[in-house]
Amino acid sequence: MDLDSNDKAILNAIHWNAKISLQTIAKKIHVPLSTVHHRIKRFEDLKIISRYEAKIDYAKIGRPIQAFILVTAMNVLPTGKKVYQQDILDELKKLESVEEVYIITGSADLMARVRVKDLDEMNDLITFKLRKLDGVGGTQTTMVLKESDHQPQI
Repeated sequence: MDLDSNDKAILNAIHWNAKISLQTIAKKIHVPLSTVHHRIKRFEDLKIISRYEAKIDYAKIGRPIQAFILVTAMNVLPTGKKVYQQDILDELKKLESVEEVYIITGSADLMARVRVKDLDEMNDLITFKLRKLDGVGGTQTTMVLKESDHQPQI
């Protein structure tokens, strides 16, 4: 779908602040309120917008530590059982501290974004949960020291 400048402005405004009023968007981009309403409805119908989210301050809810865990997959276990990346992804998604999982290219096969309360919980997650999943051959963890407050642009 080709997006015009108004489409991009609407999507950027919603992406940055899902609670922004349609009236505020209309004033900002100088179009009628009905135009904003119809375009957002079209984006929802086309599944360009599939959900609205809140930005959570994880430190305030006791989950201040964020990390990315690269996972190397073993496609065939020593028992001969085949394990596919999608199977590992499905199992990783079930772990409580795991927020997102991706199948990726490069030296690792999957990447998980996790949030935990402390290093003991991170150790428990990696050592006793993640590494015990069928097909996980190895992990490499990268801790997030500071997260930027970025504004996505379409």
